[in-house]
Amino acid sequence: MLQHGSVGAFGLVVNRKAKVSGLPFPVYVGGPCKSEGLLILHGHPEWIDSPDELDKRQVADGIFMGDGDCLRRINEPAEGAVLRYRLFTGNSGWGPGQLEG
Repeated sequence: MLQHGSVGAFGLVVNRKAKVSGLPFPVYVGGPCKSEGLLILHGHPEWIDSPDELDKRQVADGIFMGDGDCLRRINEPAEGAVLRYRLFTGNSGWGPGQLEG
């Protein structure tokens, strides 16, 4: 669960691999709802430039939403880097009150 409030809820399924070819990294199916582009979760606080952004992007302890710069870091890792990330296509979403029901 990434967001939950009066306008609904938004999350990702994190353990279902997608059948995607032509990419140099694995992609997961985040859920049945279509989304443009890819969503990124990662475990690298050093990839976030400012403390304000760090708080905004943290979705759980040590887990952060990524952006285009994170995708560049994944695609061009520093030598010897151990990367912790998942890329998702699609998401899971619920309308107001739907998840509670």
